[in-house]
Amino acid sequence: SETARSFVVATALGPMTIEVSYKISIVLNDTSVASPLFALPDWVSLEGVQYVPVTTHVVKSGGDWEESRVSVAAIGEWCLVSGSVAASSFEKDSLIATLPVYCRPSSRLTFSAPTVPPSFPLTLPVVVTPSGRIETVASSTSRVKLALDGIFFDVNLNRNISGNAQVSGEQKPLERVSGWHRVPVSMRQAVVEISQDGLCFLSGSISGTGT
Repeated sequence: SETARSFVVATALGPMTIEVSYKISIVLNDTSVASPLFALPDWVSLEGVQYVPVTTHVVKSGGDWEESRVSVAAIGEWCLVSGSVAASSFEKDSLIATLPVYCRPSSRLTFSAPTVPPSFPLTLPVVVTPSGRIETVASSTSRVKLALDGIFFDVNLNRNISGNAQVSGEQKPLERVSGWHRVPVSMRQAVVEISQDGLCFLSGSISGTGT
């Protein structure tokens, strides 16, 4: 990926934030975990992580966001949003951005947007409406930065998808770095699948303990 993208995934220690760029890192307090005091989780699931390496269209944000970087890519039937917005506070139903006509669902879709750096709560809900508006569902009285990289839906089927999307393309195992291992044979091994349209899907799990 040309830019770092943030996703919240399931782990043996509970939900955690990962950052995907040319590598995959667990993020804690805005820093990739490298401290020997931090114990790697027994496993990290990569199901539901999907992205396009290159962003195709920058979307103008709405509202009073202090920081804004929102982009959208249309790949075949899929619409993928990426980027982030940040503000010291915001109201319920605050407009984040408006998607172009070719990337709009026919029904209201709800997604969980990770907070960056990870904070409490770890995610906040956002919705995408048929008019293309991306809006907050709740308000916040403290500074929050929201990552929009998990907004991904099929325009024709009008549904957001979960981690077991079936794609036809090239599948490769992930190269593990020191400290990470294969999960037991009862679990699906971590792989990246690249579709013919250029979509990247991560799936499977990786272990933080030797197996």
